[in-house]
Amino acid sequence: LSPLINFISSHLDMEWESANADKQSELIVRVGSRKERYLATRKVCMILLYLLQCRPQTPGLYESLEECFKSADGAASWMLCCMVNSFDDLIRSLGIRCLTAFLDVAAPSLSASSNLIVTSSDTSEEPLQIIDKQKTTDLAQSQTTVGKGAATITKTMKYVGT
Repeated sequence: LSPLINFISSHLDMEWESANADKQSELIVRVGSRKERYLATRKVCMILLYLLQCRPQTPGLYESLEECFKSADGAASWMLCCMVNSFDDLIRSLGIRCLTAFLDVAAPSLSASSNLIVTSSDTSEEPLQIIDKQKTTDLAQSQTTVGKGAATITKTMKYVGT
């Protein structure tokens, strides 16, 4: 999955830079390669969307995404910053749909990843989880809120652009 993520990131970054570049400095040859790059990027974004929406789920997809970005928060942030923050409306809508599909599955793990973990000082190096009643209550409330938000986005996106 890492090459797919790198492909999308680098091509959308090139698109961002070329959109911000001075129009007089662009060559005609570059416009042709820009169109080809756009078509390839659009197809790869559609492949990512297909993988995220595919049911039954692709084995290991979400774990691989979390591994690429070190957490589910990182994967969701990448979708927002890279795909949703695109100049192109189609890629932006694909990014929103990818984020929605990801949140449908990863919403419970997003709030669980923010737990406070402390390692013990002895040689076992087993993580000890510190439990605070207020933090547990806040965590449960935020998990419910994230789940409701993901469900709302999912319901909305089923009617938009499908």
